[in-house]
Amino acid sequence: MHESGSPKPSVLVVADRTALLRGLQCEDRRLLAEPSAEAGLRRLASEEVDAVVSEDRLPGVDGLGFLRAVRAEYPRLPFVLAPTDGSEVLASKAISAGVTEYVPRDGGDGRGQETLAHRVEAVLDAEDAGTARTAGTHGEASTAGAVTDALRLKERAMDAAPVGITVSDATAPDYPLIYVNDAFERITGYAREAVLGHNCRFLQGERSDPAAIAAMREAIGEDRPVSVELLNYRKDGTPFWNEVDIAPLRDDEGEVTHYVGFQADVTDRKRTEREAERKAESLARERASLDRLLDRIEGLLQETTGALLRADTREAAERALVEGIAAAAPYVLAWVGDPAPTGETLTLEARAEAGAGDLATTLPEPGAALDVGADSFEGSALTTAIEERRTGTETDPVLPTTARTRAAGSGGQSSADRGGSVDPDGVLGNRDGGGDDGGSDHGTQTPAAFETSDAVGTGAAIPITDRDTLYGVLSVYTEAGRGIDERELAVLEALCNAAATTIDALESKRVLTAEDVLELTFEIREEDLFFAAISARGKCALEYAGSAHGPGSSLCVFVTVSGAPADRIGDLARECREVRAANPITEREDDCLFEFELAEPSIASVLADQGAMIRDITAEDGICRLCVTLPRERDARSVADALEDRYGSADLVEYHERERPARTESDFLDAVEKRLTDRQLTALRLAHVSGFFEKPRPVAGEELAASMGISRSTFHQHLRAAERKLAAVFFER
Repeated sequence: MHESGSPKPSVLVVADRTALLRGLQCEDRRLLAEPSAEAGLRRLASEEVDAVVSEDRLPGVDGLGFLRAVRAEYPRLPFVLAPTDGSEVLASKAISAGVTEYVPRDGGDGRGQETLAHRVEAVLDAEDAGTARTAGTHGEASTAGAVTDALRLKERAMDAAPVGITVSDATAPDYPLIYVNDAFERITGYAREAVLGHNCRFLQGERSDPAAIAAMREAIGEDRPVSVELLNYRKDGTPFWNEVDIAPLRDDEGEVTHYVGFQADVTDRKRTEREAERKAESLARERASLDRLLDRIEGLLQETTGALLRADTREAAERALVEGIAAAAPYVLAWVGDPAPTGETLTLEARAEAGAGDLATTLPEPGAALDVGADSFEGSALTTAIEERRTGTETDPVLPTTARTRAAGSGGQSSADRGGSVDPDGVLGNRDGGGDDGGSDHGTQTPAAFETSDAVGTGAAIPITDRDTLYGVLSVYTEAGRGIDERELAVLEALCNAAATTIDALESKRVLTAEDVLELTFEIREEDLFFAAISARGKCALEYAGSAHGPGSSLCVFVTVSGAPADRIGDLARECREVRAANPITEREDDCLFEFELAEPSIASVLADQGAMIRDITAEDGICRLCVTLPRERDARSVADALEDRYGSADLVEYHERERPARTESDFLDAVEKRLTDRQLTALRLAHVSGFFEKPRPVAGEELAASMGISRSTFHQHLRAAERKLAAVFFER
């Protein structure tokens, strides 16, 4: 401590924050505060100072720059660098610049500010022996004791530095080490006494970079500093990346007498850099692979979706799907199979291959039955697609092998009757796959088997589904040694969705235009169907009278109800989960007409998903009879299954095949004219040609009535009757 009779020592504190200044306040010293290095240098030029304490982070010139400027003007003035949080690199650079004390204020133990105060006090105690101040000759005088203390302080700082520090004798042969600090021992594992007197090359090994070694040798030979990174080896043989900085030390005559070296273990940084490089290389490879994939995907999507849009039949859509995929690398084979209702067999509907070689000769032709009911198929990609309606993949897939195709009349699914059945017993009695397959007159066929093949790599089976309808399964195979990643599966699934949408549209068109239709009648007793529920609870009878689109996307059905008052029917309807709203339209003496707005899924949407249309619905005493029509090509079993899934039970009680004659425009006109009387037809034609239906009307009803020689009221009676009959013919088509 300073004697009480001596002047208080002056400490210049250079900091951009007040925290450093507050921590150094003491009655035994005088503190001079400046906010920047520039201001600190001006203060040093104008006032005597015993020591300098500085932050590292300063506005403009930082703490290291300030230290170097002070050393250039005041080489013996004590300088304490007190960064907020230190680092090995900063400590190394500070020592090289001639710092007196390096004291990080984070301290690691929470006592950094206290340690700083003690170090500053020690510096001032050393200055009491006679260190010159900064006035006049800028501190050229110094006592021997002060110099000795300063040298000891610097050695202590070097010993405590977080980076390895070595000093070698440049005047002795082979530049032997004469000093190493504690961090050097910790980094390398070598004890001080084991390395002093030896050249530092003992850290090098077989993987040390010869170029880095040559760079150090060349710099030392030219008496200049050098910085390299190379792989060194610890005493136990483990490698580490060493950042080495070497600088020459010169005497007063400018001759190099020593070399100081700084070693920093940068293994973690190098590892991070290498990992970043590997990731960058991996990303570059993935990007290149993705670019190639995107090129393939773009071509595949454009060509295949274009072909699907041009398809005018289901068979054309399936061919477009498999041909588009087989033409795109790395796929060599694609085929579509249509599952039988039993799930035991598939019918191969379309097939395409490219580059399959001899494999093509072993594959079945379209029309072949494929057996997928064996136990060996449990859990396979095909059964996953069929039973779970999701994509399955296999790295060792099986291929269908050649089988005898169906002959005419064999009972298989031709292009005219796919998915349907002409055997009512099969529909009624074999919903679970039991019983015979349609009678002895249909012939038989041995289904094709499946075998593995080295000619293909990975296989995938993707369901072709639209809503709840399974139209088939797409099976694709890559060339040998190639896989299918998630992105490619997503593209294949998108193509299957597009194909399903196309097929559904084509099938829906067939529903409306098919001449040969199936007419199915079901009995449903469950009260989940509002027809059955209202008839049971209201002890009344209901009859379907048509449907129309309601608000938004809802469906409204018109139902004639007899045997119960309208208010009772409204209350019962609102209790049914399938009915969103119930509104009476007309009330007559024996019955009433109701409009029911249905909630989804409704009976109409369940049937539409299967390609079926409502023909008639009646209900009485809790028993609902539902009559639907669908093209003969559609699967009657799927309609029954859908109704069972929705309502719990649905008994198929009638099955008919009918020929529905095409209705032409002239047929429609004939039907209208047959319903209308001459007077009704005349009234309707006059109203139309005269613009009577327009707003505003260019002609009055009295004028039209006069032209017909009848009264105005009679004219309107004829016109309303004609309008009613015209609507009836239109909606009964």
